[in-house]
Amino acid sequence: MRGTSTSATEATSSSEARPVLIPKRTGFEVARTINYVHENPCRTKPQLVADAVNFAWSSAPVFAGLVTPSGLNVARAREIVGEDARWALPGRRRLTDLESAAAPTALLSELLRATARACGVLAEDLASASGTHELGRARAVFVVLGRLESYTDTQLGAAIGKTRQRVTQLAAAKPDLEAVRRARTLLRTPSLRRPSWGRPRRRSSCTARPSIPPRRR
Repeated sequence: MRGTSTSATEATSSSEARPVLIPKRTGFEVARTINYVHENPCRTKPQLVADAVNFAWSSAPVFAGLVTPSGLNVARAREIVGEDARWALPGRRRLTDLESAAAPTALLSELLRATARACGVLAEDLASASGTHELGRARAVFVVLGRLESYTDTQLGAAIGKTRQRVTQLAAAKPDLEAVRRARTLLRTPSLRRPSWGRPRRRSSCTARPSIPPRRR
């Protein structure tokens, strides 16, 4: 990478097996590449998703602030892209509040999926016996989210295979409240609740987006 507006993508040379670097020399070219990759699931026929942030394999929800940016330097990407971020990158979504609900608004299985997606883990791993630090943080987010949704500690423990005492410990472990807000936003926004993993959507249209401006000379 050279300078603040230089990035690179890998390609395979037709004459050699080893990868070669193709530099993206301007922020505009980087912006166009990111936008192309994000919008691909919206342009398939039949369509995979109506909005790029709903595609589970995409980095679009990371740029939108809905998913933990694990391994992705969003701030650096925005720095390289500069003003072109306005049309090339997903805008940051407004996150929901942390007010307690009078009654559950979603099933426990839906809370698990929303938490897993927001934290960048698998829902089945949250309910597994694995005790990694990453899963511990995600389970703490799930417990706080579940309490906000008026579930009892006994119910939450049963959902992730933990005792009520362990649930209490997780809640006291200073969970990431920003991750709780991300998970609750995914949970309470109908269009975000069930992301697509690749099954075509036959009766939808892409969210209207600004067209990519012509390349600057």
